[in-house]
Amino acid sequence: MASDGQTGEAGLGFYIITLNNGPQKLSIGGGDLSEVLPLSGDQRSITAGARAGTLITTGDQREIVFNMARGKLFLYSAGLDEQELLKIAESLQPIDVKTLRALVGTT
Repeated sequence: MASDGQTGEAGLGFYIITLNNGPQKLSIGGGDLSEVLPLSGDQRSITAGARAGTLITTGDQREIVFNMARGKLFLYSAGLDEQELLKIAESLQPIDVKTLRALVGTT
């Protein structure tokens, strides 16, 4: 997670949260990123909640990328099916970076 003063061109920091459960992996990240985790494969447009994005699939790996007003939001998964990843994407809610840091125990 970007610390205070670590911002990119859009004036934002960045974050990446990774969760593992055996062969299943989920990484959620975003902020001032020019590129997200590189994944090539089949691409199609999707909508999750009010966000439009791109779903990229190759084998059991999937990535959803949303271009936001001031950065990007991405969800990368291995071992999760498309419906699970879409449910996760629909459930995401904005959070203030200070609140997020407090939740994960960094200040």
